[in-house]
Amino acid sequence: MKSTANQTHIISVKVVAFYDNGLTGYDYNVGNDGDYNYMIFQNNLVPNEEGKYVSFTKADTIAVWSPDNDIAKGYYTYKKVGRGFDYTSILRRKTKSMNYALTGSGYSSNYGILNPKMVSADTMTTDNNKFSFNSITPKIKVEKTTSLINGAAINLSLSGADLEDFCEEGDESGSCTNNANSEFYLYIDVWNASIYAQNNDMYYTLRPKAKVKINKDNPSESVRIMVDGLSANGLYFYNVYAYLNKNGHPKYTQLFDYSFENEYKVKIYNF
Repeated sequence: MKSTANQTHIISVKVVAFYDNGLTGYDYNVGNDGDYNYMIFQNNLVPNEEGKYVSFTKADTIAVWSPDNDIAKGYYTYKKVGRGFDYTSILRRKTKSMNYALTGSGYSSNYGILNPKMVSADTMTTDNNKFSFNSITPKIKVEKTTSLINGAAINLSLSGADLEDFCEEGDESGSCTNNANSEFYLYIDVWNASIYAQNNDMYYTLRPKAKVKINKDNPSESVRIMVDGLSANGLYFYNVYAYLNKNGHPKYTQLFDYSFENEYKVKIYNF
């Protein structure tokens, strides 16, 4: 770039990553004084089908997002107004209203059952155009599920896992206290309805967390986790978690699904 009077003018760029942090629910306050500054609605249009984001289009209408929209999903705020939501796109600087009907399944709209997903914004550290993260949520591969009379045996393997990103099981308000003797686990929580799994609603889990130890010498090695104590002939939904190091604290985190090769997305499984 140009310099004037032998002065070099340097442009400093701050890179901020916006991402769905996996937390869902109307109990979180959104806004400058809330629990999180931003959110995005995700639908549950079809039972047992993965939810899709609800976003603005280039024409500033609201639609279920798809790659064909040719626009970023964006990040939003919302507030309840009467029997609807005022949905504000921070990128588009527009607000649109969405009507809803409160049903037994949740807030039903023209876009499906609406669930607010919290969006975090983290400033990325740069060094000579190289970006560094303090932790990366790994992906999980569900390799095989074997039905049991009262549950299932599930084979899991990690992909892209760095054990320095893991924490020992502990209170999320505490600190990661890993040492050479620390052990790390994969966990499964189970529900009898997909909406509870989508919302990570631990109040409605059907049994204590199932867990299996990760092989520290080979974290990608396939491990088998037993999920039992359930009624026979039921349909059950589950998520896979681990305690990860989030800013020095153990955070019970749902892992991304391996089948999304070019994306980082979670998935609800069932047996």
